[in-house]
Amino acid sequence: MTRILYILLLFLTLTASAQEKEDASSDSLHTDVHAALVVITPGETPSTMFGHMAIRMWCPSAGLDYCFTEKIPEWGNDFITGVFRRVREGIIPEETKMFRDDYRKEGRGITEYELKLSLKEKQRLWMLLDKEFEKGLAYDLDYITRGCATIATNMVLGAIYERQIDLTPYIDKYIEGNTRRDIVLRYIDFNSWHGFIGHSIFGGTPDDEVSGDAKLIMPQDVITVFDAANLIHGKNVICRPTVKAKGDSCFSPLVFAILFLILCLVKTDIIDYPVMALHTFLGLFLCTVVFISDAPGTEWNWLVVVFNPVVSVLFWFRNKNIHWALVIVTMAFLLFMIIKLDTIFCISQMLIVGGFLIREIYKIINVTQN
Repeated sequence: MTRILYILLLFLTLTASAQEKEDASSDSLHTDVHAALVVITPGETPSTMFGHMAIRMWCPSAGLDYCFTEKIPEWGNDFITGVFRRVREGIIPEETKMFRDDYRKEGRGITEYELKLSLKEKQRLWMLLDKEFEKGLAYDLDYITRGCATIATNMVLGAIYERQIDLTPYIDKYIEGNTRRDIVLRYIDFNSWHGFIGHSIFGGTPDDEVSGDAKLIMPQDVITVFDAANLIHGKNVICRPTVKAKGDSCFSPLVFAILFLILCLVKTDIIDYPVMALHTFLGLFLCTVVFISDAPGTEWNWLVVVFNPVVSVLFWFRNKNIHWALVIVTMAFLLFMIIKLDTIFCISQMLIVGGFLIREIYKIINVTQN
């Protein structure tokens, strides 16, 4: 009986030892897991003006290399998608080579920052990203509480929760006292067409001061915040990053605004037709964005004060009092634009409004003479 017990004990010991070796071998199969934050510079359309951020996960021994990126439904033009409707979004894995090539074709800078995480944390991060992918297009894209930057931040914080690191002090210190437009203007100004159109469309809402959970964290800001927390370091630059995308022509919004103002100085009445046609188009577009579209960031826009179909209709009335009212409203708005120049408005917008003011003054002169 004793001999049988010894044999059983020896068998159990050998079995446990073999299992431990198997587990150890299994754990060591894929220890070369890597994680990095991928920052994409702003694009040439209003919906891409904020830039983009993804999380790259790769394991050479397993032949896996994916960028987990925020994705919206592939329909229509991304300008329409980003401006006229609220869209659903989620995370999908995309092969890194394909991911890079797509943005390189657009002339956008790509920079990677490898995360300094333990193997366990990187495995947990990959697991969290897989779970997000399984949810599909489950969220409303709002650029504020849930955008590519905030998603990446939350994923990383979820992977390192055991460290109990609070990034709030770093974020608050970096964006304290700023509006969301101030934050965006650090990277994308009014001088390019995508910046000009984007800032013009996303009107009053981005000028609310950042507070609470309503924090728009630009992709570049995430790197700054994480760097301050000593979580990451710059590594593996794929191509030289730029502040804005390539492709802006010499025919900038400012050049257009100056030419438009010169056109408005021509006293011939026939100029009123193309000028007011542009006014009508901009008015209908902005009113649609503000009053019909449910896309985030379009709840209000100061430019509808001057650019709206009512003004376009009243312009053709041959009544001096009506035109005096339009002149007073436009002059008051111009004064407001001057006060808020480079914070809400830019010189190009001001010159365009000034052109419409000139046509209204000419209209008063014509009505008086006739």
